Amino acid sequence: MLSRLKSAVKNVPGVGPFLRNVNRRLVDWRNKRRDAAQYEPWIRERLAARAGEYALSTEAPRPTFDILTITYETDPSVLRDTAATVFAQDYSTVGGQFRWVILDNGSNSPATRAVLDELARDPRVLLHRAGENLGITRGHAAALPLLAADYVVLLDHDDLLTTDCLRILAWHIARDDQPGYLYSDEDKCDPQGNRFYPSMKPAASPLLILDTMYCCHLSTIRRDLLLSCGAFTDQAVEGTQDWDMAIRLFETGCTITHVGEIVYTWRSTPQSTSELGISAKPYVIASQRHCLQAALERRGLADRFQVAANRLFPFPDGHWQIRRIPSEQGPAVDLVVVAAEEVAVVARQIRAICQETDYPNYRIRLISAWGPGTAQSLQTELTRVLGALPAHLDILDGVAGGLNLPKLLNVALNPSSRQAEYLAWLPAGAEPLQREWLWEAIGSQELDPQVALVGGRLVDGVHRTIGGAGVFGLNGQVEVAYLNASRGEPGYQGWNLCRRNVSCILRGPWVASMAALRDVGGFNPLFPRAFFEADLGKRLNLAGRQVVFSPFLLATGGIDSRLIESIDQELAPLYDLHSDWLRDDPFYGRFFSLVSGEDCRLVAPAARAGVLNSRLAQARARVAQPESAIRAVPVNHFETPDLLTRKSAA
Repeated sequence: MLSRLKSAVKNVPGVGPFLRNVNRRLVDWRNKRRDAAQYEPWIRERLAARAGEYALSTEAPRPTFDILTITYETDPSVLRDTAATVFAQDYSTVGGQFRWVILDNGSNSPATRAVLDELARDPRVLLHRAGENLGITRGHAAALPLLAADYVVLLDHDDLLTTDCLRILAWHIARDDQPGYLYSDEDKCDPQGNRFYPSMKPAASPLLILDTMYCCHLSTIRRDLLLSCGAFTDQAVEGTQDWDMAIRLFETGCTITHVGEIVYTWRSTPQSTSELGISAKPYVIASQRHCLQAALERRGLADRFQVAANRLFPFPDGHWQIRRIPSEQGPAVDLVVVAAEEVAVVARQIRAICQETDYPNYRIRLISAWGPGTAQSLQTELTRVLGALPAHLDILDGVAGGLNLPKLLNVALNPSSRQAEYLAWLPAGAEPLQREWLWEAIGSQELDPQVALVGGRLVDGVHRTIGGAGVFGLNGQVEVAYLNASRGEPGYQGWNLCRRNVSCILRGPWVASMAALRDVGGFNPLFPRAFFEADLGKRLNLAGRQVVFSPFLLATGGIDSRLIESIDQELAPLYDLHSDWLRDDPFYGRFFSLVSGEDCRLVAPAARAGVLNSRLAQARARVAQPESAIRAVPVNHFETPDLLTRKSAA
């Protein structure tokens, strides 16, 4: 009875979204209280620890900064708090220069105008008053001619900076040779100053920025690029002008730097966007859609893609997704399957692929894992089970040396009569769950030419995640993010429901550019089963290509026990070759826990080092390799020695 009543109430127009919004607000309130209790001690410790870090070289030039703020009827006490954090910048003590450029959007409040006049007496402040309220987008556009510094720092009129903010920005600018765009981590605070909800962001992610404005605060842009990229020129993006700006900056191809420190605090008030989300500015939903549509038109892709609702988000607010429109033609794809299971399992996988793949131009390349010269016998067995083989199925001979997946995949990279543009991979026994999965993967690569591999999620029979986005260092090795979580798990900041750049795809389905695979030398036989995808992902990233996880690419299956058995054997070369990323995966916060199941939980650096050292010692003991010795992982993030050093022969 109660369940029927609930169902009836939810079906009343407008009630369902209202109840979901109330529930989300209650969950957010509970999480805020919990996060504040855990986060406050952590941020205090981190601020103290970094006091001696980010020292600027005496020889390095000091970039100049214009901090740009648009005000309108700002509460005087709030504006004074913001001003205090601007004037407290320690950048001045190391020879740096900055101005605070304030454009007031026609405030009428005598109290607000009085505070602005008071601030303008400081020689570091340039105040310009507009004759009317220009709005956010036009206000920023009107302020652009006032800017003169090397870099522009965007600061909202009620938010806060850490005292070392500009110095940390200058350090990253020097390190990365004057990048075009920098964005930092951030947190929030309530009116009482309690800090909560830290947002630790990944390295530059050109696909994630098309799903959500993940960069947000603090955005710092080289002035010449800000003036030339077209930011603040489209009035239809009002309310989402920062997202439009970020997308345009990504499109320039400039160097984009993630500043992995909390240097910005977003003030949360009962009616603010930081508290209410889009519901504080409902007009933003249409602005966001226009923003994405305009990006497609600038890229010449509007005829192949459409902007539609992101069907994965359970929230009532608008979340848009750019989708590839299927067509009658598509680039050639070689879909590789390794026959490493019983013939019945292989036959079931082939049948599922044919039934659940809606794509006009692909061939299945079935590679025998039974050894050289076994293709004919495999064909005979498959014919016995299937009756007739699909016309688009090729059966290839395998290679000697046991089940070495990289060697088998390299067979598919050899030139054949058919020159496919893409190589698709489904783990042994895996079956696609979405008919347009190849369109999703290829479309994601068409959205950005630097994307070389797009992978998705592998779930088991009860829809728990067993393959997908890989994280270096997680569980002391490379592990799947949100392992064993539901396929609908939103993850940190909801990014698990978005396309996003990652270090690798591990044990999941993926589609890669043939040219990119050949450019990086193919697959590495040093990692026969467990970590060959991790090795490939890092090499692609270091070559300037991108690896992307898409939640819209989904398959079901299981994990080969032989893969699990291979992990300890492959751990030594993993640490030898990839110790730097094991310590600091660029797409996973460097202060996040490395314990599987504790994804994205803030911890001290020493805790991360302990996980890595313990895991490697455990593996060494299991495989009995006494000639190798472990050196402790340093706690200081500015040291980068190898985790593993081999004893030299006497």
